[in-house]
Amino acid sequence: MAQEFADKEAERRTKTQDSLGIRILKPIKMEPSEDRTVPFVSDPTIRFEMSILGAVLNFAIKKRYVPASQRYDERPKLKTMRRDEFTLEE
Repeated sequence: MAQEFADKEAERRTKTQDSLGIRILKPIKMEPSEDRTVPFVSDPTIRFEMSILGAVLNFAIKKRYVPASQRYDERPKLKTMRRDEFTLEE
């Protein structure tokens, strides 16, 4: 029974897509590339992404899409990058 329903639904969708002129494209295969895989995400990247998310949330709060309690203003503090000390030989 479930298979009959699925077949009818697929047939209905195909007919609708044909009548609207919608072309079905081949799905794009998403496989992670070993060349471009990043094993580590830096703290500045996370901080930058959080600032973008904060801006989107502030916009949504301003338009009243989400309640004001969803706002967050704190971003993670970045450690100052310090150079290693010189050794006696240097």
